[in-house]
Amino acid sequence: MVDITDQKRAAERLRIAQTAGGIGTFEYVSGFGTVSVSAQFCQLLGLQPAADLPLRTVNSVVKPEGGSIIGATTEAEIGQVSQAEFCIIRPDTGERRWLMRRGEFLRDTETSELRFSGVIYDITDAKRTETLLRNLNEELEVRVSERTADRNRLWRLSTDIMLVARFDGTVNAVNPAWTSLLGWAEAELVGSNLMGLVHPEDRASMLAEIGKLGQGATILRFENRYRARDGSYRWLSWIAVPDADLIQAVGRDVTDERARQAELEAAQEALRQSQKMEAIGQLTGGVAHDFNNLLTIIKSSTDLLRQPDLAEERRRRYVDAISDTVDRAAKLTGQLLAFARRQVLKPEVFDVPERVQALGDMLRTILGSRIRIVTQIDTGRCLTEADVTQFDTALANMAVNARDAMNGEGTLRVRVESSPGIPRVGAQEGRTGTFVAVSLSDTGSGIATEKLAHIFEPFFTTKDVGKGTGLGLSQVYGFAKQSGGDVGVESEVGRGTTFTLYLPRG
Repeated sequence: MVDITDQKRAAERLRIAQTAGGIGTFEYVSGFGTVSVSAQFCQLLGLQPAADLPLRTVNSVVKPEGGSIIGATTEAEIGQVSQAEFCIIRPDTGERRWLMRRGEFLRDTETSELRFSGVIYDITDAKRTETLLRNLNEELEVRVSERTADRNRLWRLSTDIMLVARFDGTVNAVNPAWTSLLGWAEAELVGSNLMGLVHPEDRASMLAEIGKLGQGATILRFENRYRARDGSYRWLSWIAVPDADLIQAVGRDVTDERARQAELEAAQEALRQSQKMEAIGQLTGGVAHDFNNLLTIIKSSTDLLRQPDLAEERRRRYVDAISDTVDRAAKLTGQLLAFARRQVLKPEVFDVPERVQALGDMLRTILGSRIRIVTQIDTGRCLTEADVTQFDTALANMAVNARDAMNGEGTLRVRVESSPGIPRVGAQEGRTGTFVAVSLSDTGSGIATEKLAHIFEPFFTTKDVGKGTGLGLSQVYGFAKQSGGDVGVESEVGRGTTFTLYLPRG
């Protein structure tokens, strides 16, 4: 008896390696009709597993006119390595696969038999990749040829001017558009220095842009003026990239565009002036109307005071009416000054969360018992520098608007948080920085989208006639702007409204 444990282990390891690596082994003795094969060999050819296979069965899976996987061995081939590719059709699935065969011809020293031993493995994916790359290369060659033709065609037909120049400004090549746009012939430009055509006022900026190109930057939009053959100047907008020691650039004529832009800016300025005058007229009319009402009360009260034998109670009532009307006039003046951002503020540093908490009782008094106030503080100590009185007034004005929107019943959420900036508010761009945001969210009727753009305008109100002057939110707007902050509004009809006051954080 002989211990063959190591041999069995080695054979098992070989089997596992063949299976994992997808490698099948074979051994053929010349002159025999069968081939000794491994299980992986059979699997690769799509044959039933067997230790020996007929030679013609092995070769029959090869595609017609594809040769033989294993053939007869001759003396001349001894010691040589044979390698070949075969396309087979698997009998079990009918699938077409590519196999690589590598083998060596040897003579057995004990039996003097000619043997052909080797391996086979699947190269279908590699063949597909090779075919794909070959097709891609052919397609790429066609595309390069087409793009070269397109580029040459574009060079000739483009209405934009194209330029190839060195970094010292020497022109290497120009397209025909230079002639049609500026009147210069190609022969006049090639070899000349481009700076000779640049407007004297634009030469310094032109040199700066060339310097950027020399450092590898890409110029996406640069405008300067170039002299035409008739002596006039045209505005050109350039896109330029560095290419080794050359500059590749494309320029577009924007002379007419700049003229139209100047006309548009002039028209916009005229429109702004017109809108300002319209706003002033609206403001003047509103102020005149409100003051006329106040003066009417004062005039009526003074006329009644002149009556003889006037009772003390009535006289006191008329004097109180005059005093109340004067207070209303003073409040109206203060609101106008706040809107115009001309009021004299007394800024001081205070902690916003602490101030909002302290205003709780005042807000409950303003809102009434049927409105629930929920206060949410999402930040710690948060200081700002502003007029405390105007801050209180701003919160009161926003709370009154919320109360009216909810018809005196609902929930008001007051939230204080730190904000990394001010988001876009209406037509105004957003701002970065550190701000404290105080927002009041109600559960009221909401504001229609078309009215949101006018919500901070003086004398504009969504309330019924006689229920608001339209200056409360204008005062909030003026206070926010004068304090270096802003105020925003978000609303959805039927879902409520949120006003947010932003103030710089100290």
